[in-house]
Amino acid sequence: MKRVQISDMIKLHSIVTILFFIVFAGLQNVSAQTSNCTGGTPSYTVNLSSNASGVWTSTSLLRAGQCCGGGSGNNNCVEFIVTLSPNAEAFVLDIISGATPSGSLSYTVNCGTPTPIGGKFCVTGVGPHYISFCKNGGNENTYRITSIPKPMVSANMVTRVGCNSQLVAFGFQESTIQWRALNSTYNSLLTCATACDSTFVVPPTSPPAFADFEVSGTPLGACSGVFSRDTVRVNFVPGMTASISPANSVLCWNETTKTLTANVTGGNPPYTYLWSNGATTQSINVGVGTYSVTVSDQTSCPINNTSATIVADTDNNLSAGADQTFCSHNFPINLTGTSTQGGVWVGGNGTFNPSRNSLNAQYTPSADELTAGSVTLTLQGNPCTHCSARSDAVTYTLKVSPNTNISGSQSICGNLNQEENYSTPLNNGNTYNWNVTGGVIISNTNNSIRVRWTSYGSYQVNLTETPANSCSVNKSLNVNVSQTPSTGTISH
Repeated sequence: MKRVQISDMIKLHSIVTILFFIVFAGLQNVSAQTSNCTGGTPSYTVNLSSNASGVWTSTSLLRAGQCCGGGSGNNNCVEFIVTLSPNAEAFVLDIISGATPSGSLSYTVNCGTPTPIGGKFCVTGVGPHYISFCKNGGNENTYRITSIPKPMVSANMVTRVGCNSQLVAFGFQESTIQWRALNSTYNSLLTCATACDSTFVVPPTSPPAFADFEVSGTPLGACSGVFSRDTVRVNFVPGMTASISPANSVLCWNETTKTLTANVTGGNPPYTYLWSNGATTQSINVGVGTYSVTVSDQTSCPINNTSATIVADTDNNLSAGADQTFCSHNFPINLTGTSTQGGVWVGGNGTFNPSRNSLNAQYTPSADELTAGSVTLTLQGNPCTHCSARSDAVTYTLKVSPNTNISGSQSICGNLNQEENYSTPLNNGNTYNWNVTGGVIISNTNNSIRVRWTSYGSYQVNLTETPANSCSVNKSLNVNVSQTPSTGTISH
């Protein structure tokens, strides 16, 4: 078995002693915050911690029980557990309605020396403070607890040129208040100097870095004396201006957004931003529209607003036209380019009539382009003052048309019902649709026909040749059918 050393016993005794004092102190703290009333005394919690000038008013209350150990004057009671602001120095308990007996009435705080109803009680700390009020009788009363602030002035501040900032005094009797600048040169900056619990500081156009102002007067509570003063420092910064760059801009054909940036000078940074689209950054990326931004700094001065507009570019419209398909017998191609800034056609090995600089030139593809089956032309526009040049391309699909020609007699003389053959070169896979006027087709072998002419006059042989690529070609041959001239008699 391990022996217990004397040193260990001393350490153990020390630990026990420390724990005893901790527990004792905790019990003392609990005792200090325990109600002083028993026997069903109504108790109300009053929280004025957020306002040193706060007021709490009860509903109509009945009293009961005992406070502060009972006995004479401590029966038939009501209790209020009050927590004050750190900037409060006193409070007052009043009875504002209900029957009250004649003679003096008083309340106690933490069962201490009685304080007359309506009289102030100076405090140390925020509490909780246990107020008890006892009196004979069973009537109801309504109570009011008023917090009295310490004499003080609003916190040091920063203000901008062009912005009037308010100084506020708390805890003074207003009729006794005096305001002044510690440097009398700046007294003229105050809008009120006497008998006012607030005044405004009006910064000069060229202010100093700061000015110190004093407020003095009789405290409301007078817990700290019959006269009090406090000072506040006002720091001056230049006036704040805000603008957006660019102020007004054009969204070009090759852009989807513009960057707008809020630029701020003066004031007391850091700045905060709120754009009309909800963004809170200094810059935003946006499209066409009007946007405003609200800028504020670390002063209480009014915010600044400014706006900018983005419009779509209308000075640089360009189009090369729609893609199309052309058969070679329909050449040349009529180009349909449009451009508000003019332009030139780029690409193509064929010919432009009158020139490449004509937006609506006629274009005849080259033999190589026809063989390739397509040609792409690009209309390159000229730049405008605020946007770069733009371009657009058009592709024409090219198909070879058949070289259709009709061969056969074009002059028929003599009797009617003469028969003639008409034909065109055969292209395998093509279809041939023939028709005639002034006669009838008596045989049709695809690329050739035999016609019987049945009427005198001027007529036509018509052919539509259609290849597999659908480039149909229409051809006509004029035929004249006439009688044989009669032979005249020569006289001697």
